[in-house]
Formats: sequence, structure tokens, C-alpha cells
Amino acid sequence: MKTRRILALILCAALALALVACAPTDNTPNAPDTGDVAPPVNSGGDKGTIGFSVYDMQYEFFQIMEQGTRAEIERLGYKYQLHDQKSDETEMVTGAINLINSGIQALIISPCKPEALSSIVAAAKEKNIPVVVDDIGGGGADYDAIVISDCYQGGQQAADYAVELLTGKEGSKKVAIIKCEPEAVYAIRRGEGFKANITAAGYNVVAEVSGHSKSEEGYSIMQDLLASNADLVAVFAENDPMAVGAANALADAGRSDIVVIGFNNDPEAVDAMKNGIMAATVAQYPDEMGKLTVQLADKFINGEAVTYDDPNTREIFAEVRLIKAANLNSEKGTIGFSVYDMQYEFFQIMEKGTRAEIERLGYKYQLHDQKGDETEMVTGAINLINSGIQALIISPCKPEALSSIVAAAKEKNIPVVVDDIGGGGADYDAIVISNCYQGGQQAADYAAELLTGKEGSKKVAIIKCEPEAVYAIRRGEGFKANIAAAGYNVVAEVSGHSKSEEGYSIMQDLLASNPDLVAVFAENDPMAVGAANALADAGRSDVIVIGFNNDPEAVDAMKNGIMAATVAQYPDEMGKLTVQLADKFINGETVNYDDPATREIFAAVKLIKASDVR
Repeated sequence: MKTRRILALILCAALALALVACAPTDNTPNAPDTGDVAPPVNSGGDKGTIGFSVYDMQYEFFQIMEQGTRAEIERLGYKYQLHDQKSDETEMVTGAINLINSGIQALIISPCKPEALSSIVAAAKEKNIPVVVDDIGGGGADYDAIVISDCYQGGQQAADYAVELLTGKEGSKKVAIIKCEPEAVYAIRRGEGFKANITAAGYNVVAEVSGHSKSEEGYSIMQDLLASNADLVAVFAENDPMAVGAANALADAGRSDIVVIGFNNDPEAVDAMKNGIMAATVAQYPDEMGKLTVQLADKFINGEAVTYDDPNTREIFAEVRLIKAANLNSEKGTIGFSVYDMQYEFFQIMEKGTRAEIERLGYKYQLHDQKGDETEMVTGAINLINSGIQALIISPCKPEALSSIVAAAKEKNIPVVVDDIGGGGADYDAIVISNCYQGGQQAADYAAELLTGKEGSKKVAIIKCEPEAVYAIRRGEGFKANIAAAGYNVVAEVSGHSKSEEGYSIMQDLLASNPDLVAVFAENDPMAVGAANALADAGRSDVIVIGFNNDPEAVDAMKNGIMAATVAQYPDEMGKLTVQLADKFINGETVNYDDPATREIFAAVKLIKASDVR
């Protein structure tokens, strides 16, 4: 089995501390298990268990896939159970059926023998357990979905880059494809995509030979190709071991004029590119594939609709990306990140996500800590700009002071992407914010669900953040819109200035003026916890309290039965998204905004129920 390299490992955030209008989410994943069927990891929820049967944990590709799978399972509040097939068909079938019989809610499987999947899927269907396949193949089984890298598009990317490198050069139009084994049904699409685009550009594929995914066969095939087609100009191999073998054969023959492109982004391919004997490879992202399978499993568990890239085969494509030797051998430059204050866990998590994605994309990274100080924010950010960075990402402690920073960046044609907090009316290129309005709507819908069928008044209240927390205010607006639509009356909207003690005192006043209140939504968790404690001290367990942020104290309050829910944000994912946007701006690519007028792009939020954490 070929090993593959990933550019980025999934980052799973620990629960974070609220600040201003922001806060965090997740639990750090445990180390991967490598036993046959590991005991379930207790993620704290009672949503049940999702099982993952993995091809073979000795391979780095599947280690990375497992990490992404585990992290997303735990983030969504499920327990996790791992089974390692160890590349053995009997172990695959036995272990996967053991998972099914253990009472899991869904099965995710990367099968070492796709042809043997049918019995596993049949056993799952008997128990109404959805099955999501991750990579390799479905073997004609009746699975619910299969996630695969977009291999055809990856081949097209490889062809387009080969054409780019060959344009304007004299020589023949002969190219060759070194293919994987015929049973590698998805890998074969790589060659098909390459062939489609390379022939459309006027080149001729003079040979297609299987190297059975082996480096030594890639080497010998390349020798034969040179003997029969000395004027070959490019070779595409459907995986990196064969590409590296071919590149070594060319190097030994002194032929540096032939373009070689592979697929996988294996470490040996990266070394070959750095050494100048390979032009490019196409990267896959097994951690992102794992994450996607879990999101699909969650949808199936909850009866939600799933949109397929190919409905006939129930395929869903994961992103691939061309990695060029030119980018490895030359400096792409530096992306700077000016962060609000690194003493807060929320921003520590954001910084990890930002740093990881910057490094994954091949940029250097420079961090500036504003330490919550306006002067430090302006001075440090402008110092970053003057240091020659390619893009600036900033989570501003004082959004109103952003304009001078953005102006300095614009003078040097440096894009500015704002992460959370606020844009202060500056002419930034994009701002990434949590979808606060939608989060408020989720909170309202859950409150209405909990209240349905209960006698009592229709009075609810909102405890708001400070007026300058412009995005946090949207949380209350979203809540108000949906709770009013459900027939409830918002009888009070009072600012608690993001503080727990103010949430406590406001709740006391609300009880005095509206003893028949049935629900309270607070725009952040400190205020929600304060309100919940006031209700507990008053012996009022009948009033629903929902917050926003998923702070540790809110999780404790939910475990203790005094809060119903909170809405989680994901600062690591926000950081990752800002870097992807910065990369697009650097490369002149088009960016699609959720709100073009404000250049806002929304990051996902998720309602976390008390039942998810108990």
C-alpha cells in the first residue's frame, strides 16, 4: 500500500475562554488507537457511538485520516470506536461486523478489500445503521455514501500544469501515463483526467502502462519509454512512488528535459521536487476526508438530506491540490497574523489554526501579539506590513483603529483579512465571522422545541452584550426573529456587558418583574452562566437558559442541569479560513462573499445541547 503525505493535520481545539463576543469549542483528540477493536472513547455525550474501521494504521495516510475522523466525531459529541483491519480481509469483515453489533449509530469504513463490503453493509442495514465509505472503493455495495478525492480533477490539474511548463518549447507532443493497477478504480480516474486535458491541449498520449503503484516498476517503465520514445516531453504517474521511480530513471539517463508529475504528495515526491527531478504532484487531504465522512454520518443519523457529487454512485468528492516544485524551491513569502491577545485560549486556538494552514500552504509565518492594547495593535501590524509580508491577517483588539493599518497595507498592495471582532469600517479585503445570526436562530428553535406542549406564559428575555460588540448583537437578533415567529414575546432586552456578575443581577431583576418568564437567551456564556446561577439560587429550574460560545463554565453549567444549551464557535476553523482567503487574494483568485456589501464570510456555528455533554 502506498504511503501518502498530508500538508496539514486537523486541529482540534480545547474548550476556550470567552472574550468580548467570541469563544470556543472542542476537545483535544486522544492519540490514535491501533488495536483490533478499541473500547469507545467517551466524548461526554449520550448521542451514541460512531465506529471507524480503518484500512491499516501502520500507514501515515490512514493515521492522518483517523485523526481527522476522530476529531470530528468528538467535536459533534459522539463517542468513538476504532477498528484496525491491518490490511486483512477477514479482519475487516469480522471487526466491522463486531462494531455494528456493538450498537454504533453509524459505521465509517476505509476498506482494505472493497469487494468484501457487501456483507458488512448488509449487516448494518439490518440494524438501520448508515455506512459511509472513506476512499479506496465501494465494491458495488449498497453503502449510503462514499468520500473520495476528486481524482479526475487532480489529473486535469496535472495536465494543465504540464501544458503550462511546455508552452513555447520546441519538441514533440508526445506524453505518457504510468498507471496504477486496474483494480485501483479511483486512481485510474487520475490518468483519465490527465489524458482529457493534455489531448485537448494538442498533445498525444503515446503510452499508458501499469506500474502497479510500485517505484521500481516506474523506473523500469521509464527506461522502456525512453528507448521507444526518446522524444517524450512529459510523463504523468497516477501515484508518487511510480513518479519518483520514473524521475530517478530520467535522472540516471541525464534527461532533465522531461516533465514528471505524480499524485499523492508523498514525502519522497517532495524530496524529488526539491532535488529538481520532478515538476509537481497532486495532494490529497485524508484528514479532511475523514472529517467529511463524519459530517455525512451525522446527517444520516439525523435524517438530514445529503447532496452527492454523483448521485448514481453516491460519491462525494474531497478537494485535491496541485503542489509545484517551483513553490517548494522558491520563497512564497510570509503571511503575518496580528492576534488580539494570546493570553486568551480562544485566540490561542485561532492562532493554531492560522499557523497550521499558513504552513500547509507553503508560506512562512510571522506572529504579532497585540496584548489587548490599541497602540501595540497599530504599531505591530504596521511593522508586519513593512517587513514585506504577502498578506496580513488580523483579529483587532480595537476595530475602530484598523483604518490606518489597512491604508498602510494598501500602499504596498498587501491584502488584509480580518478574523472576528469587527472591521471598524476599514477597507479590508474580507472579514471572517461566526454566523452569529444563525446561531441565535438555532438557540431560539431549540428553546421553542423544549417549550412545546408546556403550559405557561410566552415571555422570554434576551441578555445582550455591550452595544459595540456589533457581531454578538446579531445573536440576539437571530434569536428574537425565530422566537417571535414561534409565538413568544421578548419582554426584555438588557445589556450585561459580557459579564457573569451582570448576568446574575439582571436575572434577579427579570424574575422580580416577570416571574412567569419561560426562557432567557444570553449573547455570551458568562452572562448565561450568571443568569443560570441566579435561577438556581432562586430555585427556578423551570426557566430555560441558552448561551453562546461553548465556554468551559457553560459546559459545567449544562452538566449540572442549570443551562439547556449553548452555541459553539470554532476559532481554529476561522483561522484556517482566513488563510485560505489570504492565499486567494495573493494569487489573484476570485473570492465569493456571504455578504458582498460588507465583504463578510461566515464560519459555521453549532448548537450544543446539555444532553450532548452529560
